[in-house]
Amino acid sequence: MRKLRTLFTYISSNRIWLVTLACLELFFVFLAWFAYPENFLSLVGLMIFVSLAALILPLVISIYKRKKIDIAFRCFLLEPDDRNEYLLCESVPASMRPYLRELGQHLRTQQEYGKEQKLKIADYENYIEKWAHEIKKPLSLMTLLLDNRKGKVTDEHIARVIAQACKSKPVGAELLAARQGGAVASSKMVSIGG
Repeated sequence: MRKLRTLFTYISSNRIWLVTLACLELFFVFLAWFAYPENFLSLVGLMIFVSLAALILPLVISIYKRKKIDIAFRCFLLEPDDRNEYLLCESVPASMRPYLRELGQHLRTQQEYGKEQKLKIADYENYIEKWAHEIKKPLSLMTLLLDNRKGKVTDEHIARVIAQACKSKPVGAELLAARQGGAVASSKMVSIGG
């Protein structure tokens, strides 16, 4: 089924030549009838045989070349390196070679861009994993501190511990409000400086 579809594709892509050949065939049949009416049937049979041979031989060669081009093109798409580009350029008509070179350059550029993006994603994942590991230490310390001093810990003491964990950065009242259920005003700032 696939071979028939391929054959019909080749025939339809060369239909202008087939129509030209059929018109020439009809013209020569008319000339044979007009010039040699007594040998008309033998001449028509010979002309049809030669025309079919002239049609089938290039069609078979074209199908063989197309298979070679298809294999080279698939290899080129899987790995658009210089070698596969050269093999594909050798199997296609010369008019297509500049387009294939441009396509090869574009595919190689996109492949490099994809590799760079994968590397950036891997670096970012590594950064996030390290950050998560680093943030576990202060959180576990605060959890341990809160568990050991359940009744003795005040909101200011928690703010100091958080600020020390964040390397002495100011801690907003939002953190305290979250602990108290929103009772502390958001304009009040707690700072660890003294």
